[in-house]
Amino acid sequence: MTPHNTPTANPHTAPHIAIVGGGIIGLSSAWYLCAQGYRVSVFERGVCGGKNEGAASWAGGGVISALPPSTYPAAVNALIDWSATRYGALCAQLLAETGIDARYEVSGLHIHPSPSAPLSEGEMGTYLPHVAQVHNPSLCRALAAALRLRGVAIHEHTTAHVWLVDGITQGVKIGDEGIAADTVVLATGAWMDLAGTSLTVQPVKGQMLRLMPVTSPVPPPPPNTRKLASGTPTRGEGAPSIQLFPTHYLIPRRDGSLLLGSTVEQVGFDTHPTAAAKGALLKHAMD
Repeated sequence: MTPHNTPTANPHTAPHIAIVGGGIIGLSSAWYLCAQGYRVSVFERGVCGGKNEGAASWAGGGVISALPPSTYPAAVNALIDWSATRYGALCAQLLAETGIDARYEVSGLHIHPSPSAPLSEGEMGTYLPHVAQVHNPSLCRALAAALRLRGVAIHEHTTAHVWLVDGITQGVKIGDEGIAADTVVLATGAWMDLAGTSLTVQPVKGQMLRLMPVTSPVPPPPPNTRKLASGTPTRGEGAPSIQLFPTHYLIPRRDGSLLLGSTVEQVGFDTHPTAAAKGALLKHAMD
């Protein structure tokens, strides 16, 4: 964003920001830009936050942390930590405005040094009590609903490309139609090349299983958190924490289900689940 493009009080003269991609990154960017007074348009090739082919915002586990943090650069962890402190307030505001619960939970993260489930006597693990999670599809639905309430133009089932003239971005193009924008934000993930850029982002396939309890658990009062005096949510008494092992992770959900993941596969845009991955994940969990 160029320095002179500052928002104004008049929505008709405020700088126009075109966002390509309607996942969590695109929608949350639209949310904050709109709040700062910019005119915002969102273009999504499928449905915002929907079960589009390969869409990470639909299928991700929703853990608001690097897994594990020790394997990521300090700058990445600093950015994640900064972002994580804002999720609770964002989800609370979205719930109040739209009635859609993004299922924000402070679960805690237990990092196990070995693949075996229980910690043996004398074995040390790492526990990070403030790690939280969200339900990705619900967060996307809440963001999209809140943006529509603010009058943000959301164009679904619309493939947008960067509109360049002599190497200078003019906005986006929908087919042969050009839509002018002061700034274009690309939030297309691995589909960066479809937006008409020379940037390359490689897709990584991850398969996970959702395990349901044999008997229906007694649902906890939503949300399964309590408030500190500061208003910061913390993990509810007795709530299970996220478990991270060298070979897999387990993410407990509010409804009693358990997410078991994840494979890491360099297979392009293939999204088909495989029996081999299912067997490997179950074996990791039972070992």
